Amino acid sequence: PMPVVARASRSSAIQANFFNFGGSTKTAAPVVPATVQASVPLREQVGPSCSLYALGMIMDYWHKKDPRNPTAHILAGDANDKFQRRCNFDATSDELMMDVAMGWGITCKGEIWFWENMAELAVHYGYKASVYDAGTMADLYAALDAGHPVLVPYDASPARGERKPGKFGGE
Repeated sequence: PMPVVARASRSSAIQANFFNFGGSTKTAAPVVPATVQASVPLREQVGPSCSLYALGMIMDYWHKKDPRNPTAHILAGDANDKFQRRCNFDATSDELMMDVAMGWGITCKGEIWFWENMAELAVHYGYKASVYDAGTMADLYAALDAGHPVLVPYDASPARGERKPGKFGGE
């Protein structure tokens, strides 16, 4: 699954498009040219919370383009991070993403394995989200070409050495 969180301008609704890319695990995906990258501000994640910090980085991307776009901190210590590795901006919400996700029961430690849950969290913070169950590489390239950063929530088979993508609960 590859979700895309996008905001074109203040006059248009904030969008989060979530694509589930199906297909064979035996075929290698084409390489994306370096010229199709979005300049997303980085955050250093704490613990197994990559999904939350990735969504936070996408929010920072749109907040950097227009400070009226929402952004949020993941953990209480993010705002006081001495080196600004865990946050890039002051949060526009008093709610911590970890608290919201735990309160909803979609995470225990910060990991989120289902793009539907990522979409719900994006909506909670003011983004319009859509889930597409049959996205294509053309859809992915179109999002990248439009300047929209792309998230790839990834869970892999717990079988040693297998690493096949799927919904395995992060084990």
